[in-house]
Amino acid sequence: MSWSTGSRMTFSSQTEPAKGKLSVEFASQPGGRTFISRQYFAYPFHVCRPFYHDAALPGLATLYVQSCSGGLYENDRLMIDLEAAPLTEAHVTSQASTIVHGMNGGTAEHDVRIIVGNGAYIEYLPDPQILFPSSRLESTLSVSLSGSGVAVVCESFLAHDPEGAQRRFASFESTIAIKNEVGKELAVDRIVLDGKLSGAGLIGIDGCFGAQGTFIVAGPSGSFSPLEAALKSIQFPYPKATLGVSNLPNSAGLIVRILADDGVTLRLALDRAWSAARQALKGNLPSPKRK
Repeated sequence: MSWSTGSRMTFSSQTEPAKGKLSVEFASQPGGRTFISRQYFAYPFHVCRPFYHDAALPGLATLYVQSCSGGLYENDRLMIDLEAAPLTEAHVTSQASTIVHGMNGGTAEHDVRIIVGNGAYIEYLPDPQILFPSSRLESTLSVSLSGSGVAVVCESFLAHDPEGAQRRFASFESTIAIKNEVGKELAVDRIVLDGKLSGAGLIGIDGCFGAQGTFIVAGPSGSFSPLEAALKSIQFPYPKATLGVSNLPNSAGLIVRILADDGVTLRLALDRAWSAARQALKGNLPSPKRK
């Protein structure tokens, strides 16, 4: 991965598709505190200094990824590169949910690539994407692990029609790939949804859920038995939400699929999964995110 030192931000008219990129590299100080060693961002991305919210993990850096564009638009091409150097600890999230606006025929693309060094711990947990009617989104998330590095990541969405007419998004495609340090794919999760085929419901066999989340803890084998039990204990009354927990192929970690009635329940389920992961992996519950 190549990096540009310093920060740069440019602006363009929203009448043209955004082709923005954000690159952030985390490093560790001698005392164990994680900081941003290199960064680059271009419209629509913006980042401020990291925060240190967790008293139990004083060295863990919390970074909010911000956008100036008001969402994803037709033919947008956005990329995020994150690299966690060995022994770093970082939590990366969004400023809020991302609206994916309606489109005439084009597609928005969102690509995230995360490199996790030996002994590093990184959480990439953005808020759910909101799919407006006629929106099309292709999302890719790639995680490359080295040694004992661990990544906790999620991707989630909910469908919403501002006019309340139950109009559907056009399509949603998601690919999450877990790789080792030499680029070999250990596990791949793919979702392809056609909004036109959803009928009265949206997703799930019963077609009664309006939101979905995928939560993955990726890392070395043999580390996640207590976490698996904790994740399986998360319960919601059906059909408010339902969760399924599985082991990833090649002992790459755990995956949790969440189907929820609405965005509020989806966020609550994701927060419970995050809390379980932080408790099992770091020994303490996370401090609430300030948004």
